[in-house]
Amino acid sequence: WRYRYEHSFIEGLLAMLVSFFVMCWEYFIRNLRLWIFRASRLQHVEVHARQSLYQNWLDHFLIEMVACLLMFLTVWLIGHLGFFDQLPIIFTSHSKLHLPTTGHQYRVLAYEMCVILTSALILYFCLALSVVRAATDKLSRWPNKMQKNSDGPRISNQLTLGGADAELHQLRIYFIKYITLQDP
Repeated sequence: WRYRYEHSFIEGLLAMLVSFFVMCWEYFIRNLRLWIFRASRLQHVEVHARQSLYQNWLDHFLIEMVACLLMFLTVWLIGHLGFFDQLPIIFTSHSKLHLPTTGHQYRVLAYEMCVILTSALILYFCLALSVVRAATDKLSRWPNKMQKNSDGPRISNQLTLGGADAELHQLRIYFIKYITLQDP
């Protein structure tokens, strides 16, 4: 059954199950963090006001990695409790549909889905890190460009980002607000 189209069908079902576990654990972790902020009497805005983009990236990365670890432990636990042993009974094979015949095959495939999802999230955050780096570099260069442009009128082939320090300040606030926008 490994090289037939049914493999993708079962992979898809198990990927949905694994993704559901990640979403549940992530929801739990975010609510736990919110509860901790409230218990410590800190405002969410106060905590994130002084964070750099790198710290924000690390915060989200660690939340996802803890959710992935808990997802793997959940899949491992339900595997040892016999959940996957019930799947061959629920999903039966016939002459036109070849499915796994043992719970062990389902369990191995579920573990593979855990590894694939975790690897995909790690790669996503590696790509996001390059965006964070570029955004941080841009933020650090803006004041220098503004200072050079304010020395006097001259014709430049570069795009100007604002005409005054107040505009630069407003642009930075806008940029940081939306780059670090949290999900509701």
